[in-house]
Formats: sequence, structure tokens, C-alpha cells
Amino acid sequence: FKFTGSSLQMLLQKCKRLTSLILQQTNLQDEYVNQVDWDKTNLRELDITGTELSEASLVYLLTRIPALRYLSAGQQDGFNDHVLQEYIEKGNIDSLIAVDFDSNENLSDEILLHFVKRIGPNLIGLRLSGIPQLTEPFWLSILPLFRSIKILVMGMPVGCCQKIQQKVHIDSLIDAIANKCHYIQRLEVSWDSETLRFSDRSSKAVDLIRLKCLNLNCWVLSDGKYFEMVKSNFERADRRTVVRSSINCKVTLVYLLMHYKNLIL
Repeated sequence: FKFTGSSLQMLLQKCKRLTSLILQQTNLQDEYVNQVDWDKTNLRELDITGTELSEASLVYLLTRIPALRYLSAGQQDGFNDHVLQEYIEKGNIDSLIAVDFDSNENLSDEILLHFVKRIGPNLIGLRLSGIPQLTEPFWLSILPLFRSIKILVMGMPVGCCQKIQQKVHIDSLIDAIANKCHYIQRLEVSWDSETLRFSDRSSKAVDLIRLKCLNLNCWVLSDGKYFEMVKSNFERADRRTVVRSSINCKVTLVYLLMHYKNLIL
């Protein structure tokens, strides 16, 4: 997309009531981002996914915006531990209810754990897929925090450049979600069947999430034996549309945008 951000400064100066800025996959330039007085805006929602901003520009931007509720900043090589640490220390993260850091491989599990522990109880949506270092121990440590979560995306999508060597015990994760995330509506678990460790007894964990998470209307999984087992479990309970293949379905956080309904009209 050819939008570079050259008009951003004027836009935000003139449109004082602007609360949502969706710049996904645009060609944002650092020089224009750094010209904006972000601290004087009223932005509540920001999407800069795939914009390839530099580390310095990301710090400048995130530490100055007053109070975001929705932040989508995935697919950013420049988004590293230093950026997130600066955001935690100098920015306002306490108002966040939706965070998407998809495929930000330069973020460590330590800094993400620190970040999520700060805001976990407030989160309604979280997408941390495509980050290979986030495996079973990480998720088991943070799932108990998600008292209000409705949308959750985890795992490594099929075909991702970096293969997970460590097996993921899916039953433990599903059991934790079933017991801690009662309001979950959309769930995506991206690891493939070769990475997931499961058995014939895994149906008990699936039974648990089906019975406890009655608001769950979309569960996306990679094709394979585990997908077939989960799908047949829900179909027997006459919930045929819940379990879906990652080939034709992806879970995002856009449903949490304040004006999402206007986007689909």
C-alpha cells in the first residue's frame, strides 16, 4: 500500500476526535511517524501490523499515545524486547483490552510474560501466534489471568519458517482454558498435529471445554488427527459449526474494534 504517513500530522491535528487509526500493511515511513505529536491525540485504537517501522519509531509512538484500548502491532521485526520494555515503563498499558503481537519473533517469552501479567485480567482479546518461543509452560503460566478473555490465538501456523522442536501437551492447555476462560468465544490453536501431543484420553479435555465454555462459537485448528477428534466431539453434541480448519478460517481481534460493525456494512 502506498500510504507513507506524510499526511498523518495534518490528519491528527485537524481531526481531534479521531479515535481509531487502522494502518495495517501500509508503507509507513519513520520520518513521518516521528513528526506527529501522538501525546496530543485521542487515539484509542491503533493497527500498525506489517508496517516495518524501526525500533526507535515504535518506541517514540507507543510511549506517547495516551491510552490505547486496542493495539495490533504484529509482523514487526523492529518490535523487540527493548521496545516492549520502554512501552511498559513509559507508556500507558493499563488501558489495553486487546493486543495482537502476531509473528513478532524478536520478543522473548520473559518480556511477554512480564507484559501479560500486568494487563492479563483486563484482556478481552490476545493474539500471540507465530512466536516459536511461546510454548506450553508460557501459556500455562498466564491462562489463569484471563478472567475476561473472549478471543485467544496461540501456536505456530502451519508452514511458518521456524519449526517447533518441543512437543506441546494440548490437553493441559485445553483444560486450563476450560477452567479459567469461561467467556471464551473465539479460539485458535495453530500448532500442527505433529507438534501437539495428545492421546485417546484427550477427549476428556475436549468434553470439558465444550461443557464449560458455552459461548465458544469458533475453534480453529490445523488439519490432522487432533482436528478430526475435536470436530467429531462437537458434532456429536450438535455443535457442528464450532470447530473449523485453519485452511479456511483465521481468528483475529477486529471484532473488538469499537466501530467493527461499520466496517462490515
